[in-house]
Amino acid sequence: MWIDPIYNRTQTDVDYARENRNNPEHLKGAQNYSDWQRLTDNMYYLADVLNEYGYSIEITCKNEWDIYDIPSETEIENIKSNLNLLKEVFFIFSTTPITPEMPFTHYEKINALERILFDISVMIEALRRYFVYSNMIYSGEGMEGVAGIIKRQYRRLTINDVNAKTIDEMNALTMNTLIYGVSV
Repeated sequence: MWIDPIYNRTQTDVDYARENRNNPEHLKGAQNYSDWQRLTDNMYYLADVLNEYGYSIEITCKNEWDIYDIPSETEIENIKSNLNLLKEVFFIFSTTPITPEMPFTHYEKINALERILFDISVMIEALRRYFVYSNMIYSGEGMEGVAGIIKRQYRRLTINDVNAKTIDEMNALTMNTLIYGVSV
């Protein structure tokens, strides 16, 4: 399950956490086990989704954190390696941060770790939005499933004042427009 990452920590958050150490609420400016749990859960989630889409990604890092856990250098290196793997096998934005170097004790470095995962999740969601359209148009199966697209596209067909009178004409015109980008 995807857990919304926190990648907007500021120095103000850190200062607030220092001043309120005994506060039982989650302090955004303080690093704790829930941050590591969210980070690793999201890595596993993205790897699972990408594996479903035919990528081959194996995440190897601790994924059960408790209140007494402090990540070891090896665990941190595993997290870093897994982030780099996710970035290498899938798409990222040109603005996606580079994977920071250790130690991960500065809030900007933790922000970068979580921002990398967020950016990959955004790219996956963008890809998902186009699966249906690509699949229906190029698979050749279930053309009745394209009816919604055809109706929407038909309303937009104004090139050369096209006036399709029948459903068959509408389907032919729209499919021609969708597939080839031209109208008859």
